[in-house]
Amino acid sequence: MEKWLKHSNLDELKKSKQEGTDFRIISQDREHNVTIVSPHGGRIETHTSEIAVVLADKKYNFFDFQGIQQKDNFQELHIMSTNFMDSNLNKMLEHSNICISVHGCKSSNSKEKEVIFIGGKNREVVRKLTKELQEFFTIGDSSKFPAKGENNFVNAVDIGVQLELSSGLRKSLLSDKEKLNTFKKCIDKFINKNID
Repeated sequence: MEKWLKHSNLDELKKSKQEGTDFRIISQDREHNVTIVSPHGGRIETHTSEIAVVLADKKYNFFDFQGIQQKDNFQELHIMSTNFMDSNLNKMLEHSNICISVHGCKSSNSKEKEVIFIGGKNREVVRKLTKELQEFFTIGDSSKFPAKGENNFVNAVDIGVQLELSSGLRKSLLSDKEKLNTFKKCIDKFINKNID
């Protein structure tokens, strides 16, 4: 566990924080074999919830953990993906073969203002999604956010990918409908090529 994290897992967080006041969970099992997750939604990693909603498109399973405190959401409500365990999410993943997890990272420099870092245990899957996205978006070095951990929930399925979207890209996607639509089309194309 990172030193700056206040809680090591969701169970611990739920004991000290109040659902509906500090955080909110939106869980929609549509009995699909694709699950879209925003584990740091709301005010934790801003705009990841909205982007995940677009990707799920009222079609795929959807799980969104949102920080709704007035302040300190990232510091107090961020749970690492390797410790992010929830019974409803686990049930969805049990009947999924694809999981896409939407995360947010800071734009550390001008070259990374609008960039996507793609992670996941299955490197061939990462390569395939990179191929779909790189025509339209800047893809960063996947070693920065590798997401290879066995306990990362995204790796509980055969085709799991973690998308780290820079703050600049997240803002751009939500302000530019055409760009957001292009992003969604790339993800849908990847899903359709890999779905059982």
